[in-house]
Amino acid sequence: MDDIVSAGDDRIHDQHEYPKDYAHDYEDFRLADHDSLHNIDFLISENSNLYLENKIKFSDNEADYSIADDKIDLQKEQSHVTHDYVSPGGSSYWIPVVPDHIKPKINSTYDSSTATLSMYNNYASLVGFDVRLGPVRTIESDIITQQHLLCNQEGKPRSGKVDGLDPQHNKIQRSKDSFRCKCKAKIVFILLEGTNIYIVADFVEQHNHEMFAKDNIFLSRTKRKLDYSQEMFIHYLSKQNIGALRAHRLYIGLRGGSDIRGRLVSDFKNSTRNLNSYIGARDGKFLVMKMMERKKNILSFSFEFKVIEKRLNSIFWANETAKYNYNAFGDVVSLDATFSMNKFI
Repeated sequence: MDDIVSAGDDRIHDQHEYPKDYAHDYEDFRLADHDSLHNIDFLISENSNLYLENKIKFSDNEADYSIADDKIDLQKEQSHVTHDYVSPGGSSYWIPVVPDHIKPKINSTYDSSTATLSMYNNYASLVGFDVRLGPVRTIESDIITQQHLLCNQEGKPRSGKVDGLDPQHNKIQRSKDSFRCKCKAKIVFILLEGTNIYIVADFVEQHNHEMFAKDNIFLSRTKRKLDYSQEMFIHYLSKQNIGALRAHRLYIGLRGGSDIRGRLVSDFKNSTRNLNSYIGARDGKFLVMKMMERKKNILSFSFEFKVIEKRLNSIFWANETAKYNYNAFGDVVSLDATFSMNKFI
């Protein structure tokens, strides 16, 4: 097997070998001087559409340029480097090509279960797949003795039986595990008896699916998970009547683009939904608790509320300014079209 070493990358790309029966279906492309763009997976010709070339007229003073002038990193635009092959049964598999110091090895040792998880997550992030926690064995003191880390596409989609005569099954339900394809990639750690050392007992490297492309890795489930600061960013904007869509636009504008941290509009909407689900039917209780706390800390603030049949029926509050206005003008009606009085809530 020949090895091709790409410029600017110390990783070795294994040249694909195909079964002899299919040799006539594939052509070994080589970089030619007249090619405008050459890639391992694609070959784009200069004369791809004669009609468009005759239709478009270029000005004489237009400067010529090349790919080098635009400083396009072709290696960066490619998918994560993998060696794919076809088994005798016809199944396709992908093995990541990474440096040896990053690839997990059998009998490697780690000081804690946290270190094992961090190591495999870093490996998965570099390769281009998500990690899911698998079976875990513990002892009475909650010490992990055996831990499985699986590819997120392990398993198969749930195919529940639907009763066509039951009206409850007519509702369309979204399948959340349709991406699973029985991938067998995994790593198993076991705790050495009498020590705090974890050892790699099993490591399955091959996947039965393609990896994330380098420029799309921010769309993985791991990268899309919101941290605490982002959750608070969404919450504070919601208090100013700014929804998830506008909050997402503000966030990507402040960060410089959606690919910086890989957060989507759906992630922001899900965060808002989770917060509302947590509050649920306790919104009235939270309001009363907040106003009572304000009354406790601010002496000039008054607050009263009425509950009818375990439901908040009405509330009344007055700050120091409202009390001064009442002493000076008596009963008055205040129309607040800007809703600025909601700052107390």
